[in-house]
Amino acid sequence: MSIRRVVTGHDARGKSTVLIDDTMTPGQDRYVWTTGGTPADNTGTADEARVPHRLEPVASGSIFRLVEFPPESSLAGLSNVQKE
Repeated sequence: MSIRRVVTGHDARGKSTVLIDDTMTPGQDRYVWTTGGTPADNTGTADEARVPHRLEPVASGSIFRLVEFPPESSLAGLSNVQKE
């Protein structure tokens, strides 16, 4: 499954602009976006999805992730190590 991810922001004149236009592919970390607190600070240009993997967000933050659960039949015949 391939997902197109487009992140918008503002340039120095305050006009809307595309900051990131990429494709997420299987096997990559599936963070779409993360925030470090509430309210979210969207003033930067850094890719907030490219952070170390963690299960829970930071205090008052959020993680928007995609999770794909394959059908059980696709796991048939795999060892327990391979299933992890």
